[in-house]
Amino acid sequence: MSGNAHDRRKARRKLERSWTSEPSRFATAATARITTDEYGQRYKGAKVQVMGKADQPGHHIVQSNRRKSPLVVADEHLEAKAA
Repeated sequence: MSGNAHDRRKARRKLERSWTSEPSRFATAATARITTDEYGQRYKGAKVQVMGKADQPGHHIVQSNRRKSPLVVADEHLEAKAA
């Protein structure tokens, strides 16, 4: 990425706006599974409930029974679970 700070800021904001306006890959309250141990070994294969989109592009906020606070997980680390 070249350009000055203003150009980089414009590009970052454009990416953020596209993330907030595009439809979510997972529906709210959908059940999914974490496919990697990047968030800790105990969460690999854990069933989670999707709470919504995170502020970071490409991430969702999920809730697990193994954790009290919500967890921010990248989309490529989530797999939709058949209901």
